[in-house]
Amino acid sequence: MKNHTISEAMFPFLIEKNGIYVIVQEREGDVFVICPFSSCKTGFVDILDAGLSAEDRPGVIQYLKVDDFLTCVQISEGNNMDALTASMLVSRSLDELHSREVTFDEDKLAVADQFKQHLLNSGLVTCIY
Repeated sequence: MKNHTISEAMFPFLIEKNGIYVIVQEREGDVFVICPFSSCKTGFVDILDAGLSAEDRPGVIQYLKVDDFLTCVQISEGNNMDALTASMLVSRSLDELHSREVTFDEDKLAVADQFKQHLLNSGLVTCIY
């Protein structure tokens, strides 16, 4: 597994900050952020929305709580966000999340870490630190 920098971002990719990560992917021109943690409860969806709005973007388009483990947040539609822009916006949002000193469920983080290792080992995503 090779780690990449933000300037090398290509969909799909994983961004990790201080042990918390998200997966950013594009499907048919729409960009999604997959969060393996309670993104609404921690305020991450609100942080993403504010960050997008600060960049004169529409904000979070929609989000779907898949289960107790995953949330899917749509941040762009119609081919209007490239991987580099998505990686910078999401990275800043993760930094903001950590500045708020949010606590995470350690058991769920352990499951999320196992999920991350399977994704990286499969080669389905690249990792950006």
